[in-house]
Amino acid sequence: MIGVGIFITPQIIAQAVPHPIGFLAVWLGGGLLAFAGAMAYAELGTLRPRSGGEYVYLREGFGPLAAFLTGWTSFVAGFAGAIAAGALGAADYLGRFVPAASDATPILTIPVPGLPLIFSPRTLVALTAIFGLALVHIRGLGPGRIVQNTLAAIKVGALALFVAIGLGVGRGSFSHLSAVPSDAVFNWPLAFIVVMFSYSGWNAAAYVAEEIREPGRNVPRALALGTAAVVVIYLGLNVLYLYAAPIGEIARGGQTEIAMLACSPRSACRRSRSSGAGARRCSPWSSCCSAASAP
Repeated sequence: MIGVGIFITPQIIAQAVPHPIGFLAVWLGGGLLAFAGAMAYAELGTLRPRSGGEYVYLREGFGPLAAFLTGWTSFVAGFAGAIAAGALGAADYLGRFVPAASDATPILTIPVPGLPLIFSPRTLVALTAIFGLALVHIRGLGPGRIVQNTLAAIKVGALALFVAIGLGVGRGSFSHLSAVPSDAVFNWPLAFIVVMFSYSGWNAAAYVAEEIREPGRNVPRALALGTAAVVVIYLGLNVLYLYAAPIGEIARGGQTEIAMLACSPRSACRRSRSSGAGARRCSPWSSCCSAASAP
Protein backbone atom coordinates (compact mmCIF):
# COMPACT_ATOMS: atom_id res chain seq x y z
CA MET A 1 0.00 0.00 0.00
CA ILE A 2 2.93 2.33 0.67
CA GLY A 3 4.28 3.04 -2.78
CA VAL A 4 5.68 5.69 -5.04
CA GLY A 5 2.46 7.72 -4.82
CA ILE A 6 3.35 9.37 -1.52
CA PHE A 7 6.47 10.83 -3.14
CA ILE A 8 5.08 12.00 -6.50
CA THR A 9 1.47 13.04 -5.80
CA PRO A 10 1.87 15.78 -3.11
CA GLN A 11 2.78 18.33 -5.79
CA ILE A 12 -0.36 17.56 -7.80
CA ILE A 13 -2.55 17.72 -4.70
CA ALA A 14 -0.88 20.98 -3.59
CA GLN A 15 -1.68 22.45 -7.01
CA ALA A 16 -5.31 21.32 -6.76
CA VAL A 17 -5.74 22.41 -3.11
CA PRO A 18 -3.19 25.18 -2.41
CA HIS A 19 -4.11 25.52 1.26
CA PRO A 20 -2.03 23.70 3.91
CA ILE A 21 -4.99 22.66 6.06
CA GLY A 22 -7.04 21.71 3.00
CA PHE A 23 -4.02 19.80 1.69
CA LEU A 24 -3.86 17.75 4.89
CA ALA A 25 -7.67 17.39 4.90
CA VAL A 26 -7.50 15.72 1.47
CA TRP A 27 -5.02 13.17 2.79
CA LEU A 28 -7.13 12.58 5.89
CA GLY A 29 -10.35 12.31 3.87
CA GLY A 30 -8.74 9.88 1.44
CA GLY A 31 -7.47 7.85 4.38
CA LEU A 32 -10.95 7.68 5.91
CA LEU A 33 -12.39 6.53 2.59
CA ALA A 34 -9.70 3.87 2.32
CA PHE A 35 -10.39 2.74 5.89
CA ALA A 36 -14.14 2.55 5.20
CA GLY A 37 -13.44 0.43 2.13
CA ALA A 38 -11.12 -1.79 4.15
CA MET A 39 -13.85 -2.37 6.72
CA ALA A 40 -16.33 -3.27 3.96
CA TYR A 41 -13.84 -5.75 2.53
CA ALA A 42 -13.18 -7.09 6.04
CA GLU A 43 -16.86 -7.98 6.36
CA LEU A 44 -16.94 -9.56 2.91
CA GLY A 45 -13.69 -11.42 3.58
CA THR A 46 -15.15 -12.85 6.77
CA LEU A 47 -18.30 -14.01 4.99
CA ARG A 48 -16.44 -15.33 1.94
CA PRO A 49 -12.90 -16.32 3.02
CA ARG A 50 -11.72 -17.17 -0.50
CA SER A 51 -8.75 -15.85 -2.44
CA GLY A 52 -9.61 -13.41 -5.20
CA GLY A 53 -11.02 -10.32 -3.51
CA GLU A 54 -13.81 -8.61 -5.44
CA TYR A 55 -13.82 -11.44 -8.01
CA VAL A 56 -15.26 -13.70 -5.34
CA TYR A 57 -17.67 -11.09 -3.99
CA LEU A 58 -19.02 -10.09 -7.42
CA ARG A 59 -19.37 -13.72 -8.48
CA GLU A 60 -21.46 -14.46 -5.42
CA GLY A 61 -23.55 -11.31 -5.73
CA PHE A 62 -23.91 -10.69 -9.47
CA GLY A 63 -22.80 -13.82 -11.27
CA PRO A 64 -19.76 -15.03 -13.24
CA LEU A 65 -19.86 -12.31 -15.95
CA ALA A 66 -19.35 -9.45 -13.49
CA ALA A 67 -16.61 -11.45 -11.75
CA PHE A 68 -14.86 -12.20 -15.05
CA LEU A 69 -14.95 -8.55 -16.12
CA THR A 70 -13.45 -7.26 -12.88
CA GLY A 71 -10.81 -10.00 -12.94
CA TRP A 72 -9.89 -9.24 -16.55
CA THR A 73 -9.74 -5.51 -15.85
CA SER A 74 -7.43 -6.09 -12.91
CA PHE A 75 -5.23 -8.39 -14.99
CA VAL A 76 -4.75 -6.15 -18.04
CA ALA A 77 -4.92 -2.71 -16.40
CA GLY A 78 -5.39 -2.45 -12.65
CA PHE A 79 -2.64 -4.61 -11.22
CA ALA A 80 -0.52 -4.70 -14.36
CA GLY A 81 -0.42 -0.91 -14.55
CA ALA A 82 0.31 -0.48 -10.85
CA ILE A 83 3.09 -3.08 -10.94
CA ALA A 84 4.63 -1.46 -14.02
CA ALA A 85 4.46 2.03 -12.49
CA GLY A 86 6.02 0.80 -9.25
CA ALA A 87 8.80 -1.06 -11.05
CA LEU A 88 9.67 1.95 -13.22
CA GLY A 89 9.61 4.13 -10.12
CA ALA A 90 12.05 1.74 -8.45
CA ALA A 91 14.34 1.99 -11.48
CA ASP A 92 14.20 5.80 -11.34
CA TYR A 93 15.08 5.88 -7.64
CA LEU A 94 17.85 3.33 -8.14
CA GLY A 95 19.17 5.72 -10.77
CA ARG A 96 19.98 8.18 -7.99
CA PHE A 97 22.76 5.81 -6.95
CA VAL A 98 23.42 3.95 -10.22
CA PRO A 99 22.69 6.41 -13.05
CA ALA A 100 22.62 3.68 -15.69
CA ALA A 101 19.58 2.09 -14.00
CA SER A 102 17.33 4.99 -14.98
CA ASP A 103 18.72 5.44 -18.49
CA ALA A 104 15.75 5.50 -20.89
CA THR A 105 17.86 5.32 -24.07
CA PRO A 106 16.30 2.63 -26.33
CA ILE A 107 18.49 -0.40 -26.95
CA LEU A 108 15.86 -2.56 -28.66
CA THR A 109 12.50 -1.80 -30.25
CA ILE A 110 9.94 -4.44 -31.22
CA PRO A 111 7.61 -2.87 -33.81
CA VAL A 112 4.24 -3.99 -32.49
CA PRO A 113 1.50 -2.16 -34.48
CA GLY A 114 0.07 0.72 -32.47
CA LEU A 115 2.20 -0.01 -29.40
CA PRO A 116 5.90 -0.58 -30.09
CA LEU A 117 7.78 -2.32 -27.30
CA ILE A 118 10.83 -0.26 -26.40
CA PHE A 119 13.52 -1.78 -24.19
CA SER A 120 16.01 0.42 -22.38
CA PRO A 121 18.23 -0.04 -19.31
CA ARG A 122 15.40 1.49 -17.26
CA THR A 123 12.81 -1.01 -18.50
CA LEU A 124 15.24 -3.91 -18.05
CA VAL A 125 15.79 -2.95 -14.41
CA ALA A 126 12.01 -2.72 -13.92
CA LEU A 127 11.44 -6.10 -15.56
CA THR A 128 14.19 -7.64 -13.43
CA ALA A 129 12.48 -6.40 -10.26
CA ILE A 130 9.11 -7.77 -11.40
CA PHE A 131 10.45 -11.18 -12.41
CA GLY A 132 12.61 -11.40 -9.30
CA LEU A 133 9.68 -10.89 -6.93
CA ALA A 134 7.50 -13.16 -9.06
CA LEU A 135 10.04 -15.97 -8.74
CA VAL A 136 10.15 -15.49 -4.98
CA HIS A 137 6.38 -15.92 -4.73
CA ILE A 138 6.36 -18.87 -7.13
CA ARG A 139 8.66 -20.68 -4.70
CA GLY A 140 5.83 -20.71 -2.16
CA LEU A 141 4.24 -18.90 0.76
CA GLY A 142 7.30 -19.22 2.99
CA PRO A 143 9.83 -17.29 0.88
CA GLY A 144 7.17 -14.84 -0.27
CA ARG A 145 6.10 -14.10 3.29
CA ILE A 146 9.67 -13.54 4.46
CA VAL A 147 10.55 -11.19 1.61
CA GLN A 148 7.31 -9.22 1.78
CA ASN A 149 7.37 -8.88 5.56
CA THR A 150 11.02 -7.82 5.50
CA LEU A 151 10.49 -5.21 2.80
CA ALA A 152 7.35 -3.89 4.49
CA ALA A 153 9.07 -3.63 7.88
CA ILE A 154 12.05 -1.77 6.39
CA LYS A 155 9.81 0.61 4.47
CA VAL A 156 7.46 1.41 7.35
CA GLY A 157 10.27 1.68 9.86
CA ALA A 158 12.35 3.97 7.65
CA LEU A 159 9.43 6.32 6.94
CA ALA A 160 8.35 6.44 10.57
CA LEU A 161 11.92 7.18 11.65
CA PHE A 162 12.25 9.82 8.95
CA VAL A 163 9.11 11.61 10.14
CA ALA A 164 10.18 11.41 13.78
CA ILE A 165 13.68 12.75 13.12
CA GLY A 166 12.47 15.41 10.70
CA LEU A 167 9.86 16.84 13.05
CA GLY A 168 11.97 16.25 16.14
CA VAL A 169 15.31 17.81 15.19
CA GLY A 170 14.62 19.40 11.81
CA ARG A 171 14.74 23.17 11.42
CA GLY A 172 11.67 23.83 9.33
CA SER A 173 8.75 26.01 10.36
CA PHE A 174 5.22 25.18 11.43
CA SER A 175 4.23 28.65 10.25
CA HIS A 176 3.95 27.07 6.79
CA LEU A 177 0.72 25.46 8.00
CA SER A 178 -0.91 28.89 8.00
CA ALA A 179 0.70 30.33 4.85
CA VAL A 180 -1.97 30.50 2.12
CA PRO A 181 -1.31 31.80 -1.44
CA SER A 182 -3.43 34.85 -2.23
CA ASP A 183 -4.52 33.54 -5.65
CA ALA A 184 -5.56 30.06 -4.47
CA VAL A 185 -7.92 28.13 -6.77
CA PHE A 186 -9.27 24.79 -5.56
CA ASN A 187 -9.96 21.58 -7.50
CA TRP A 188 -11.16 19.15 -4.85
CA PRO A 189 -12.27 16.31 -7.21
CA LEU A 190 -8.83 16.12 -8.83
CA ALA A 191 -7.15 16.13 -5.42
CA PHE A 192 -9.24 13.20 -4.19
CA ILE A 193 -8.67 11.21 -7.39
CA VAL A 194 -4.93 11.59 -6.99
CA VAL A 195 -4.88 10.88 -3.28
CA MET A 196 -6.83 7.65 -3.75
CA PHE A 197 -4.10 6.50 -6.12
CA SER A 198 -1.65 6.85 -3.24
CA TYR A 199 -3.96 4.86 -0.96
CA SER A 200 -4.54 2.08 -3.49
CA GLY A 201 -3.82 -1.30 -1.94
CA TRP A 202 -6.02 -0.92 1.13
CA ASN A 203 -7.91 -4.08 0.04
CA ALA A 204 -4.83 -6.22 -0.64
CA ALA A 205 -5.27 -8.63 2.28
CA ALA A 206 -8.66 -9.72 0.93
CA TYR A 207 -7.06 -11.20 -2.18
CA VAL A 208 -5.25 -13.86 -0.15
CA ALA A 209 -7.91 -14.47 2.49
CA GLU A 210 -7.91 -18.22 1.80
CA GLU A 211 -4.21 -18.42 2.59
CA ILE A 212 -4.47 -16.61 5.93
CA ARG A 213 -4.88 -18.55 9.16
CA GLU A 214 -8.22 -17.89 10.85
CA PRO A 215 -9.39 -15.48 8.13
CA GLY A 216 -12.51 -14.52 10.07
CA ARG A 217 -10.27 -12.92 12.68
CA ASN A 218 -7.04 -12.07 10.89
CA VAL A 219 -8.34 -10.60 7.60
CA PRO A 220 -10.28 -7.78 9.33
CA ARG A 221 -7.34 -7.20 11.66
CA ALA A 222 -4.85 -7.00 8.78
CA LEU A 223 -7.06 -4.64 6.77
CA ALA A 224 -7.83 -2.37 9.73
CA LEU A 225 -4.35 -2.16 11.24
CA GLY A 226 -2.58 -1.96 7.89
CA THR A 227 -4.79 0.80 6.50
CA ALA A 228 -4.72 2.79 9.75
CA ALA A 229 -0.92 2.58 9.92
CA VAL A 230 -0.56 3.83 6.34
CA VAL A 231 -2.94 6.74 6.98
CA VAL A 232 -0.91 7.80 10.02
CA ILE A 233 2.39 7.54 8.12
CA TYR A 234 1.03 9.47 5.14
CA LEU A 235 -0.33 12.23 7.34
CA GLY A 236 2.99 12.41 9.18
CA LEU A 237 4.94 12.64 5.94
CA ASN A 238 2.72 15.40 4.59
CA VAL A 239 3.01 17.37 7.82
CA LEU A 240 6.77 17.01 7.42
CA TYR A 241 6.55 18.20 3.80
CA LEU A 242 4.70 21.33 4.93
CA TYR A 243 7.13 21.80 7.79
CA ALA A 244 9.99 21.75 5.29
CA ALA A 245 8.46 23.90 2.53
CA PRO A 246 5.41 26.19 2.13
CA ILE A 247 2.45 24.88 0.15
CA GLY A 248 3.29 27.23 -2.71
CA GLU A 249 6.78 25.78 -3.15
CA ILE A 250 5.41 22.24 -3.03
CA ALA A 251 2.87 23.10 -5.75
CA ARG A 252 5.52 24.70 -7.95
CA GLY A 253 7.64 21.58 -7.77
CA GLY A 254 5.91 20.15 -10.86
CA GLN A 255 6.91 16.54 -11.43
CA THR A 256 9.91 16.72 -9.12
CA GLU A 257 9.76 14.29 -6.22
CA ILE A 258 8.86 16.10 -3.02
CA ALA A 259 12.10 15.05 -1.30
CA MET A 260 14.22 16.45 -4.11
CA LEU A 261 12.18 19.66 -4.12
CA ALA A 262 12.67 20.15 -0.39
CA CYS A 263 16.39 19.38 -0.74
CA SER A 264 16.88 22.07 -3.37
CA PRO A 265 18.93 25.08 -2.22
CA ARG A 266 16.02 27.44 -2.91
CA SER A 267 13.54 25.67 -0.67
CA ALA A 268 15.77 23.90 1.83
CA CYS A 269 17.24 27.02 3.37
CA ARG A 270 15.18 30.14 3.83
CA ARG A 271 16.16 33.29 5.64
CA SER A 272 14.41 33.68 8.95
CA ARG A 273 13.66 37.24 9.96
CA SER A 274 12.93 36.18 13.49
CA SER A 275 16.40 34.68 13.80
CA GLY A 276 18.22 37.86 12.94
CA ALA A 277 19.94 39.18 9.83
CA GLY A 278 21.81 36.60 7.81
CA ALA A 279 20.43 33.67 9.79
CA ARG A 280 19.11 30.74 7.79
CA ARG A 281 16.39 28.27 8.49
CA CYS A 282 16.99 24.89 6.90
CA SER A 283 14.44 22.17 6.43
CA PRO A 284 15.02 18.65 7.76
CA TRP A 285 15.41 17.54 4.15
CA SER A 286 18.59 19.62 3.82
CA SER A 287 19.96 18.01 6.97
CA CYS A 288 19.31 14.55 5.51
CA CYS A 289 20.90 15.56 2.19
CA SER A 290 23.94 16.95 3.96
CA ALA A 291 24.30 13.80 6.03
CA ALA A 292 23.96 11.61 2.95
CA SER A 293 26.64 13.55 1.07
CA ALA A 294 29.07 13.78 3.96
CA PRO A 295 32.31 11.78 3.54
